[in-house]
Amino acid sequence: TQGTTQYAGTGWSMTGHSPAAGSGASVVMTHTNDTMLTWFWLTNYWLETTAGDNGTVAGEDGWIASGVTTQITAIADPYYHFTNWTGSAESSDNPLDLLVDEPKAVTANFAENLATNATPEWWLASYGWTNEFDAAATNDADGDGLATWEEWIALTAPTNKQDVFRLEPLPASVSADGNVVSWNSRTDRVYAVFWLTNLSESASVLADDLLYPQNSLTDTLHSAEESIFYRIKVSLP
Repeated sequence: TQGTTQYAGTGWSMTGHSPAAGSGASVVMTHTNDTMLTWFWLTNYWLETTAGDNGTVAGEDGWIASGVTTQITAIADPYYHFTNWTGSAESSDNPLDLLVDEPKAVTANFAENLATNATPEWWLASYGWTNEFDAAATNDADGDGLATWEEWIALTAPTNKQDVFRLEPLPASVSADGNVVSWNSRTDRVYAVFWLTNLSESASVLADDLLYPQNSLTDTLHSAEESIFYRIKVSLP
């Protein structure tokens, strides 16, 4: 064995003497004259298969004879699907018929299944929906005014009307530096705070690209005596 290449003895042949041929890694003979003994070798290559997150690969890593085409299959976890192979094979075929003509390593990649408005099926399943995902994503199961897909963006619980994306507390508190805007921040979400003096006008950005665990912002542009409205936006990273 030399790294990811292996040479396996498959047998031998002999001229000028008997026996004339045989298999295995040894030969027993009585040496009586000049003889030519030839060993035969098979080249094997190491095949390494890896599964990305949310899936597995059927078949084990191992030595494969050179020139052999082997088949490997990617198996996605529930609520995910196979996308493609990367590494020694760039393909979306599944199963994949792979010609082993050199050492090879392939990785199976998977992606989440998405319902309406890119709502992940696995997230819906975590709240009890295991079918009719598009309908579940567009409904408002807890009656809090937000569709389930909007609760995914906010990362609030779609089955708990008390858990809703909002400014907290209401009204905004006041500090010596200005109004303090607070919200229920969640990990892996991005927030932006806007202000406006009239609900009919366009809002101006007070701050954006705010990440968890930040959950409040002090408005130093306006005094506490001014009449200011605030809006907060949540989005996926």
